[in-house]
Amino acid sequence: MKIIVLDIETTGFNRFTDAIVEVGMVLVDTNTKEIKHIFDKVVKDKLFNEVKHKDSWIFSNSTLKLDDVIKAKPLEFYREEIQGLLDKYPITAFNMKFDSGFMDSHKFKFKLTKCLMESSKPYIKNKDKRGGQKTPSVPEIYAQFFPEESYDEEHRGCDDAYHEGKILLKLVELKQQKMQDESTENKI
Repeated sequence: MKIIVLDIETTGFNRFTDAIVEVGMVLVDTNTKEIKHIFDKVVKDKLFNEVKHKDSWIFSNSTLKLDDVIKAKPLEFYREEIQGLLDKYPITAFNMKFDSGFMDSHKFKFKLTKCLMESSKPYIKNKDKRGGQKTPSVPEIYAQFFPEESYDEEHRGCDDAYHEGKILLKLVELKQQKMQDESTENKI
């Protein structure tokens, strides 16, 4: 199966007042285990306001700069290309409600699969402050799944999507292993 892992960067959390400033997508083939970059653009959303958004978290916590967005092509310039990819493959994201919410508010249409963050919950070893099931961050689950790799989340669309694609492949592997184990148990 081929699935798009989508990661967007924004000026904040409100999909009606904050702007999409970057869209990154990788295509993950769960059969061949290939991850391919298919879209990686800084964009200027119609909601972007240089004065209002100049101090946004993204500009001081990633390599993305305000000037990159000011000089970027409008999100609408890429609409046909983005929608064409979304029409062809289902999507997932690490925080599906966030990414799909922004894309939906911009009238993109897509087929959703499971949220990677929600799918990762059963595998996270860390507990929340009350000792309950913790919602993992990308770096937390990545470190757990790939302890031999160093990973600093860049908060850039395509780089984040690539690492989230690796998490997707690990989740597929764990699901297949569980099914194989259950099949073996049933034969005994």
